[in-house]
Amino acid sequence: AAAVERGFLKALGQLSGVLYEDEQIQIGIKSEFQGTKGRVGLYFGNKTTDAFAPFSSTVTSSSAGLAVSVQQAAPASVAGRSQVMQAILLSCEADFVDPPVAAVVFGSRRLVLRLPVVPSRFSVPVQLQAPDFFTRWKAIGDGERECIKDGRVARGSLDNATARQVLAGSNISVLDGIDPNPANLVGASIFAAGNGTKSGLLLRVQVNPADPVRRDWASLAGAQR
Repeated sequence: AAAVERGFLKALGQLSGVLYEDEQIQIGIKSEFQGTKGRVGLYFGNKTTDAFAPFSSTVTSSSAGLAVSVQQAAPASVAGRSQVMQAILLSCEADFVDPPVAAVVFGSRRLVLRLPVVPSRFSVPVQLQAPDFFTRWKAIGDGERECIKDGRVARGSLDNATARQVLAGSNISVLDGIDPNPANLVGASIFAAGNGTKSGLLLRVQVNPADPVRRDWASLAGAQR
């Protein structure tokens, strides 16, 4: 379970990479998004010499706002030391919370993986100057449109380059020169769904460098409709 969660969190900041791997299987992902549409390719590598039979991968969405359809189905078996691919098409019809899930069955094992498909994948990064950013931030105000999250980085430090990569992979622009503290990051994007919903996202990641190994951070985000 820990390896599954680590793979999901790492993949949130990337369009391609390894989603899960152990001594038997490697599951990679490659994705692309444009507007309200997306395509995800799942790659299953059999690391053993024996075939995975039976083999299946079923991708489903529990969110009404995210439609999932199969473009290319996974085969019923995977030969030893080989790789197969499954292609999934996505359509963002409305805002959603839960990402799609892939249930992978090979031999006697079953893995359930969350795919790194979140609303920000269907967003467009936007550039704002400091006056416009703060004007919009103040317009959001305290209330249901503002969310504050606190967390900790369990391993290593949250360096600036890694944080930038995560935001860029989430289609959130990094706005330099907005926050007077260069360790903090400020971002913005616009989310649009097929039902006409359009929301602006403003985000600020504040890093506490007091602990060089485990840093506290807080992210503040507001959506302006």
